[in-house]
Amino acid sequence: RSFGHAPAISLTPGQASPDDAPVKLAAIVVNYRTAEFTCRCVDALLAQLPDVGAFRIVVVDNDSGDDSLPVLRGAVSQAGWQPHVTLIEAPHNGGLSYGINRALDVLLQGSE
Repeated sequence: RSFGHAPAISLTPGQASPDDAPVKLAAIVVNYRTAEFTCRCVDALLAQLPDVGAFRIVVVDNDSGDDSLPVLRGAVSQAGWQPHVTLIEAPHNGGLSYGINRALDVLLQGSE
């Protein structure tokens, strides 16, 4: 399955940039049973964010209970999202703000 293309840069989860420069922009995408739309959203972000400089995208699956996780995992590993995107699997659906807070925890700690 192809969701588009990602630009070629060397950014890894937990690392702001190759030279550890601070992240200039972080994007959070919360998914709940809309994996295809989430994939399109991340692809669109990946096409634009390299112009910003150091960036990070965190996708949170809010315990969708459908096929979202396999689709999102596949996109991270096969559609060129790695290493630019961190996928978090929320243990339960606590709503949009819960998903955002999970992502913020990861961003502020610099790792999962």
